[in-house]
Amino acid sequence: MAEENSTYSTGYHYHTLSEVLKSPKTALTAVFLVLLMLCTLVGNFLVIWTIFTTRRLRFSAFFFVASLAVADFLVGLVVLPISLAYHLTFEMTGRWILGSFTCKAWLLFNFWFCSASVLNLCLVSWDRYIAVTSPLHYKAHMSDTRVRKMIIISWTLSFSLSIILIAKANSSIDKRTNCTIHRIEDVAFAVCGVLLVFLIPVAFLIFVNARVWITARRHKKRITAVEDSMRLSFSNNWNYNLESRNSIDISPMLTLDSRGRSTSGILHQINNKSSTSERGGKTLTRTIKQEIKTFKTFLIVIGVFVVCWCPFYVSMLVDIVNKFSSFVFYITIVLGYCNSAMNIFIYGVFNKEFRKAMITSLKCCKVETF
Repeated sequence: MAEENSTYSTGYHYHTLSEVLKSPKTALTAVFLVLLMLCTLVGNFLVIWTIFTTRRLRFSAFFFVASLAVADFLVGLVVLPISLAYHLTFEMTGRWILGSFTCKAWLLFNFWFCSASVLNLCLVSWDRYIAVTSPLHYKAHMSDTRVRKMIIISWTLSFSLSIILIAKANSSIDKRTNCTIHRIEDVAFAVCGVLLVFLIPVAFLIFVNARVWITARRHKKRITAVEDSMRLSFSNNWNYNLESRNSIDISPMLTLDSRGRSTSGILHQINNKSSTSERGGKTLTRTIKQEIKTFKTFLIVIGVFVVCWCPFYVSMLVDIVNKFSSFVFYITIVLGYCNSAMNIFIYGVFNKEFRKAMITSLKCCKVETF
């Protein structure tokens, strides 16, 4: 009787948690998910903390990054714990045992946070496009109020798309012993869903960032030309000043021009103008260079996102025509989760300003604690 109670009609035998953890594959997957969950939570919390405690990072681009970090943090807080429980209980019982509501909520959160991420990346790309192509009008186009509205719209739109996708896939969920929406019966709907949630936003990312890259290269060439011109102009002014001083026979302090001004005063004005021009040029050059560096960091973030999530959506499309391997499908989902933990490392390695800000914020937090 005990054996009958511990066995499904399909013949699947119950296993205890200690039994399933003896399997290297199950144990390693569980450990990996736990580590991924911790990295996702800690890493994205540090991103959010650094942005909101560092004054110089409080501008639109990093507000979008903070919104992206919130989506990734929620993946670690909500999605990954359920994924870990799903993995272990499925190995123990051979089916989803957490209930239909939890299944639908878990799938909704998966699509919602992924959609919110890709839409926030679109906003980051648009922000960099405005910053690089129209720096003089940047503040007017990307005011704090407009940025907040854009973030709210991105989260609302991603939630609406996810609700529609899950509502349409309900019949597929209820018929299975595992929690998945892959192999949606409505082919047209599945294709439209992938297009709206992933492919169209990614196409937008590629198009906008390609335009920004071309513009950034053009700016870089102009910066080089301006720097060369400024160096030449400064050198000529300096030589002129030396020649003027050498041609004066009496003390410069006593020499007057036709308007009664001291010659040394004229030379001082020339030097001031050259110095002011040089400082202004350097400031503009430094600003544009910083925008280009920030853009390169975000370009890496976008590239990693596409690489991590593309296999999942491709497998969904392939599954429409030919049934996809469940194990491979699971690997594509875990790869998508990995993206949520990567951004902190990207910012830390490729963005010097963010790395310094994060270290400073942590030191300040440590000092306040003690």
